[in-house]
Amino acid sequence: MNAVTTRIADARDRAAIHSVEESAFGQAGEADLVNGFVADGDAVPLTEAAHVILEERGETLSVVLGEPTCYGRFGCAHDRAAGSVSDYQRKALQALAWRDALTAGRPVYPLAFRGL
Repeated sequence: MNAVTTRIADARDRAAIHSVEESAFGQAGEADLVNGFVADGDAVPLTEAAHVILEERGETLSVVLGEPTCYGRFGCAHDRAAGSVSDYQRKALQALAWRDALTAGRPVYPLAFRGL
């Protein structure tokens, strides 16, 4: 596996982020929507709303790969994901858990992550 470095994204990253999101969502419209929220500074309420929806639908775990300072704002922590067997196992792999969430396992990643 190639090395992956995480950092807070900036405006120079928008095209690359859009490409990954388009690949993950399978269509440009979804990627446009997500990038629009981020560009407008609405990523925090969008992320918080997504976590509420996940919990309401009975999900028990949200796993993220990103800047710990950023995702820590939402309650995500590496300690919660440390039991995961992952090609991306590092401090940037974090999780937010509800109820009886698994404490170990192997995440299945979207196709957009292949080749990293």
